[in-house]
Amino acid sequence: MTSVPLIRREVLVEAGPELAFEIFTARIGAWWPLADFSVHGTGATVSFSGDRLVERSPAGEAAVWGTVTRWEPPHAVAFTWHPGAGPDRASDVAVTFTPAGEQTVVTREHSGWESFEDPAAARAEYDQGWPAVLEAYREAAGAAGQPGRRGCPAGHRGRPERGRGAVQHHDQPVAGHARGLTGAFLLAAGQRISFSGPTSPFVSASRRS
Repeated sequence: MTSVPLIRREVLVEAGPELAFEIFTARIGAWWPLADFSVHGTGATVSFSGDRLVERSPAGEAAVWGTVTRWEPPHAVAFTWHPGAGPDRASDVAVTFTPAGEQTVVTREHSGWESFEDPAAARAEYDQGWPAVLEAYREAAGAAGQPGRRGCPAGHRGRPERGRGAVQHHDQPVAGHARGLTGAFLLAAGQRISFSGPTSPFVSASRRS
């Protein structure tokens, strides 16, 4: 077993557990930043389809990101995680939804680093990338939970107080959050990463030889 610890992140969303769960699962394609973090890039879609989490290209090509291992609405969902790689290279993601008054604390844990060739490097990449994804989710859940916010200008993120909405870190921070999950999709496939190019390696993963 690897000694590399799991990554744990929490985000407080302005919605009850039922809606928070629905946004994360049934509406994942509406908020996941596919243009930056996907196999097929702009124009792709992603959804839970049966017991799988599947991305589809505009042409209908499927890329399975993982298989559901726990489904307990509105309390928890868990799935294997192997975008850009086969199920033999899967790690594990678990998400729980805990009521906090009229809000919900959403906790995401990512573990199973022993499936990677370099567990520490894989963890470091995901540690940088997950906050951007969770922030997109927080914004979507907040907009759905507060209908009046739907009129906010595109890209408006408000001013969440520290500890009251912003993604919370429960381990040592790593610099460069914006690029991490991008590189992690290539790490899943066992490829080397270069961030010097103008395009996202995450988006380009399926197109490179």
